Amino acid sequence: MIRLFNFYHEKSKKFFLSSLLLILTSYFAKYVFQLMIPESQWERLPIVISVGASIVLTWRINQLDIKSNHLTLASTANQSPFEKITAKYLLSYIQVIMIGAINLVFNFTMISLDLVELLLLALELAVYLAGTISYLILLRGIVAKLWLPNLSKIVVVAIGWILIVLLNDVTRYYFPQSMNIALPVNNGNVYPSTFILNACLSAAIIFVYLWLEKNQLKDNR
Repeated sequence: MIRLFNFYHEKSKKFFLSSLLLILTSYFAKYVFQLMIPESQWERLPIVISVGASIVLTWRINQLDIKSNHLTLASTANQSPFEKITAKYLLSYIQVIMIGAINLVFNFTMISLDLVELLLLALELAVYLAGTISYLILLRGIVAKLWLPNLSKIVVVAIGWILIVLLNDVTRYYFPQSMNIALPVNNGNVYPSTFILNACLSAAIIFVYLWLEKNQLKDNR
């Protein structure tokens, strides 16, 4: 697992460090323009860059070894698909946490979080990061393994995304209870119902992907 983690880290290190440098530069530019032009609207630029960098980093890392055109050249044949997914997920989570920590440092005067809120934020991030990887990458990996024409695969993926959105909307409608805490996401609200739903959906997609991957490996032998 550590070997896989280090390997995927080397694959993404250059882009990750470039992203951190870009975020730091955007904060520096924000302060400079606020001094020179007080009416300038640069407050959200570092946040937008941070979110974009997190999405791109997560995508670049977790698509490795999923499709045939994204297979790595590392000698990882003896590593299980579960170990690969776990190593990539942990690396993505750590990198996103580091990006978030930088934003918390630069916005400490505007965001006040105690230890419990930080833990809840970290847990919420863990679940929704797993959901993002499952819905956008692993679900497409599952459909790619099915014996279907290419056009039909696109339709199946689109239907899957629509069903996921509908399930979230229905769950929030019938179970609207939320926890009002000072988190800088979801407008300060955490919905336990959708939290549990996305955790279950992610687990189900991961299970199906690993099952198909295991059967494919058996067939290749």
